[in-house]
Amino acid sequence: MLVKVVLLFLLAMALMAMVANLLFPGRLKKRFLPGRCAKCGRPKIGTGPCPCETRRIK
Repeated sequence: MLVKVVLLFLLAMALMAMVANLLFPGRLKKRFLPGRCAKCGRPKIGTGPCPCETRRIK
């Protein structure tokens, strides 16, 4: 009996995930991807500027 309940729960969760993917395509992917630099396209890490934007001092 307990196995049936667990299987039904897992099937319900899988069904909910499929419906969410149909209703909101790409939303989760965009949420977890880091921002990218507009000039060079590198992924931004942290809140500071991209290394391509900082001035190099010699």
